[in-house]
Amino acid sequence: MKKFKQGIVSEVKKQKAENEKQKNLQEKYHVKKDVLIVEKSNMAKFTVNLLGTIVRLVCTIIILTLAVIGLTVLIYPDIRSEFLIVVQDIYSSLKMMIG
Repeated sequence: MKKFKQGIVSEVKKQKAENEKQKNLQEKYHVKKDVLIVEKSNMAKFTVNLLGTIVRLVCTIIILTLAVIGLTVLIYPDIRSEFLIVVQDIYSSLKMMIG
């Protein structure tokens, strides 16, 4: 008898969870209450989202690294002069390559 009651309780909980999920999906997609919505997994969408997340993470790391370098150059005057020499050398090299 106890197994039977636990089975009924778990089924009721699953049904409530499914109803709540459907309610959220119906609100999300603005459809009528009598429509059953089935969301399917899309590998292409997942891949694009994953690549976007990776690109965003890499850009954040690069920006933070450049910020640390900039702060270091601003704080220490000896490093600042060396950095300016390196930047001038890069600028002259780029100028020679372009024109």
